[in-house]
Amino acid sequence: MDKRDFLLKVREKAELKNTDEAEKASKAVMHALRERITPDEAHDLESQFTCGEKELWENGEMKRKFLERLHLKKRGVQKMHRREFLQKVQNETKGMQDAEKTTKAVFSTIKEQVSKGEADDVAAQLPTDLRNMWLKS
Repeated sequence: MDKRDFLLKVREKAELKNTDEAEKASKAVMHALRERITPDEAHDLESQFTCGEKELWENGEMKRKFLERLHLKKRGVQKMHRREFLQKVQNETKGMQDAEKTTKAVFSTIKEQVSKGEADDVAAQLPTDLRNMWLKS
């Protein structure tokens, strides 16, 4: 799936106005997810993305911080439960849409692109409330 197809799926699932909103929302969810899982798991997940999806996953400052964490072998993750995760998405998108609906749309679209084993690995790193959202998406 290329970037355009990914964004069209997110736009449709989240009922967004256009692909610009879908891109902003996808980046916000992916950035929050990348911060919530370990750097090693984030790398494993990214390795299953196409070039277009990787472009959404990686983004300037966010990528720099991620690479810094990876290179410094900082294994900690940013602890956040569902509420904090959704707030992070809401803040990054400047409240342009329903963070929960958007997060579910992006989670679902990501899971369509990766193996079941990789999706299960991501789920294993999430707290119960966020894991349930991932699994039901």
